[in-house]
Amino acid sequence: MAYNLDSTKFWAIYGLYLFSSIVLFSWYDFVAISSLGRVSRDTAGNIVFIHDGSPIYPFTVVAAILGILGTAYYVWRAVGGVKGMVLGLLVGRAATLAVFEIYEFMFTGLGETFYGWASWTAIYSQTIPWFLLKASYLGVLTPWTRRKNIRIASTILLCSIIAFLIWVILGYRLPDSGDPISYGLNAITRMLFAMLPVAIVRR
Repeated sequence: MAYNLDSTKFWAIYGLYLFSSIVLFSWYDFVAISSLGRVSRDTAGNIVFIHDGSPIYPFTVVAAILGILGTAYYVWRAVGGVKGMVLGLLVGRAATLAVFEIYEFMFTGLGETFYGWASWTAIYSQTIPWFLLKASYLGVLTPWTRRKNIRIASTILLCSIIAFLIWVILGYRLPDSGDPISYGLNAITRMLFAMLPVAIVRR
């Protein structure tokens, strides 16, 4: 992709775009701060972090860290210096959290479609525009996207969809069911989604 990264106008607009993502996704920062010190176990004995009584599994934290740092690294390689480091972390955070929003949309949607969960309707039925806004922050990757990486990112997305379908076929159980295969598929799908921004900007 060809962009004039030296343009003051570009950086002004892009900077505002990134700043708005800090505000939009601030809930995730709050959850991370409040939950990482609250280590517990679910009903199956798996280690979890607790936020408002809800479990957050370690693989979610690992996926977020890898997605943010992986994306940040490649943006830093493109820009360099302290500016590139700060910019990379902001881009990585916004893109990874946008992907997490898409993951949750798909995760709850499949659960409701095949197993009668009520979570998709409860969370998204009245807030589709809000979801689309958050998902749209994948756009922070646009200046750093490399066309040759689209095939790799598409392969990762396909693998994640296949893993989701296998999970659905096997019962779509949650980690607290004690089923190690379901735990693994949950971790794999989460990790693959987190790697999408990294794949898109890798150089």
